[in-house]
Amino acid sequence: MSTYSLDELRSEIERKYAPVSIELNEYEKVVLRNLLRLPRRDRADVFVLMDALDALDNSDADRGADYLQEAADLAAQVLILVADSRHLGEKLIALIGDDLALTLRIFEDWMKATQPGEAESSLS
Repeated sequence: MSTYSLDELRSEIERKYAPVSIELNEYEKVVLRNLLRLPRRDRADVFVLMDALDALDNSDADRGADYLQEAADLAAQVLILVADSRHLGEKLIALIGDDLALTLRIFEDWMKATQPGEAESSLS
């Protein structure tokens, strides 16, 4: 039988589901929390936005500027929700401005970091 402390488990989870940190300036950084570490309400709101992104991707809409703008707008809303501070999440989006490539790049980095890994086999 194995015994773990909550602190050990929390440390392991923190390493496995590490957030994405982005320095906004010399004094501030925003932490984009892992989807699995969000409070239930925020997680549900993120899923709604992710469903909207999926619907946009699966639509027959032209993949031009309007499509990119809509995808970036949805991604920006997700980034605000997953930020450790709504104020800093909004500040991140304000600093990005109209740079669609940067918005989508940060969103992609967060998506990669938030993907749950495959289940690990137990040694027992």
